[in-house]
Amino acid sequence: MPRSYAIAWRAGLAIALLTVGVLIGRSDRFDETPASAVPSDDGATPAAGHTGITTAATDQTPPIATSPPPSIELPPTGLPPAEVLAALLPRARAGDASAACRVALELLACDHAPQARDALIRQLVQSENEADISGRDGLANLLGANQIGILRHIQGCRDRPEALLEDGREWLERAARMGHEESQLRYALGQSLGEFNAPGPSATVPWGFLASPAFERWRRDAPTMIQALVDRGSMHALSVQMAALSGQEGPYSGLVVDDPSEAAALGMLHRRAYSGHRDESLLGPLSAEQRRRALDRYTALEGRFLNAEAPGLPLLLVARAPLESILQSGAGSQPCR
Repeated sequence: MPRSYAIAWRAGLAIALLTVGVLIGRSDRFDETPASAVPSDDGATPAAGHTGITTAATDQTPPIATSPPPSIELPPTGLPPAEVLAALLPRARAGDASAACRVALELLACDHAPQARDALIRQLVQSENEADISGRDGLANLLGANQIGILRHIQGCRDRPEALLEDGREWLERAARMGHEESQLRYALGQSLGEFNAPGPSATVPWGFLASPAFERWRRDAPTMIQALVDRGSMHALSVQMAALSGQEGPYSGLVVDDPSEAAALGMLHRRAYSGHRDESLLGPLSAEQRRRALDRYTALEGRFLNAEAPGLPLLLVARAPLESILQSGAGSQPCR
């Protein structure tokens, strides 16, 4: 590469990075938890903007609904966060589970904005070091539509008025407790955990959310949510539970007790949904008592999965981080429907 061209390229990159910094702004705006989103230690009435999830005694926690109330259409993804939140927060507060789910994802996506910014800058630097820029029009071609979308979303997060600064983790838990399936799956998989800074001394301890009431509620209720979904015939929950039993589902796996009979029964149900016939090969390694329990469990659930659809894009969407879900969804894959 000619020296003058390389110098011009590096100068262009420096200007572009400066522009990115100005566009995104400081990340501390995102890292601050608004006072209205901090749970009350004494169980007092939540302040304005609080979701109403209690952090007092566990017996005050809202119960888990078996199915959510009906919802009307949600706004498309790609809109400014402030616009979406202004439209959906009143519906979410009125008990619309799908709206609460989308509110949670919008807020969590904004919480993840600093990490997305840092990853973008690392990508820009790596591209400058590795890419052959000959024949390109400059740094704009290296950004791509997805990276530009991240920048615009981060700017939209910065533009939110104070009234729209709420806690996405609490909203995801609230949507899950309303019985919303996607929210329950996301909640169980740990998307509500984040870096929860519990009030008090634990706020100064790394992973302080381990001492928080929110973590205790998740540890207690996430397995119950997934098990209830499996018992109702949810293929998505079945896949999550199977992966957890094999230790492949992140923090949720740590909540699931090892049970060879349950693992075999769920594996048989999964194969039944795909192949259309019963496959007992998974029973081979089990003892006689474990085989009996597995067959009883399979028989009890088989009818609920006979017409179930195999898990596909919706489950893959649930596995995405909130920011990805907001920016990368397309036709047929809108979150929280």
